Amino acid sequence: MTPPDAVPPDLDGRVADILAHLASDLTTLGPRLADATDIVGTLRTQFPRATIAGVVDDLDQASERLAFAQASITAGEEMLASSDRLGAAARARGAEEA
Repeated sequence: MTPPDAVPPDLDGRVADILAHLASDLTTLGPRLADATDIVGTLRTQFPRATIAGVVDDLDQASERLAFAQASITAGEEMLASSDRLGAAARARGAEEA
């Protein structure tokens, strides 16, 4: 029987790889978010706020999720460095869900 605090077998040997992959994904998404922010800035000069509210809200949510994912990846890397594989796996899952 596996202890409840054990790292799931599918993540145990792959946590470092998963965190690295997620960090790479963020490297790609960061510039895309910046481009979207620029486009929304242009839209704000052309349309009333009510017209583009959904787009602005989505952009705000995307920014929050990317910040959360980055914080989760950083915490996961630190936990992995201190041999806390369970904590690192939990942070990797959190970043994936963001």
